[in-house]
Amino acid sequence: MSQEPIGLGLSLNETSKLRSASLSDIVSILELFKAECRARGWHISRNEDWVKADNEYHNFICARPPINTYSFRKIAEKAKCIVIERGAYTIVDAAYTAWLLSEPPTQTQEELAKVITENQALSEKTALYCLSNMAKGGIVCLILNRTQSRVFKFFENFLKSKINKVFSRDINKAQVTVSA
Repeated sequence: MSQEPIGLGLSLNETSKLRSASLSDIVSILELFKAECRARGWHISRNEDWVKADNEYHNFICARPPINTYSFRKIAEKAKCIVIERGAYTIVDAAYTAWLLSEPPTQTQEELAKVITENQALSEKTALYCLSNMAKGGIVCLILNRTQSRVFKFFENFLKSKINKVFSRDINKAQVTVSA
């Protein structure tokens, strides 16, 4: 695997224009997305943030950095989610996990991206979405998604079309133009 440095592709000048997205904003976006998933016939959880499609669980974790890289790696490697079936809690394997981070690009997020890209197994099942507010309102989303999850691809399309977000395809090669 390539040892190229992980760079979020934003200059300090550009990142200074960004501020944290609130977790409640991210949760609201996720709720709208889950409604779209339900309309597609996918099974969603009312209380937990997962989507079941093609008999696989696609888990979403909303987090606010700083996240300890050791904890991140352990949680990502375990890839579990909680499912309530007939009133009982069950822990199931998540085929894919997406981390939704509310902070502008930071060194911590570069470290998390490096954890993913340096481990082939994690790259195939873990996505990282760094969401942050632009100075004048909209949300910038930097993406690291090398999974085959059609739910995560649908999530990215949802953000682009329904929420009108500014996108960069991959954190490794991200070049985001911050514009109002």
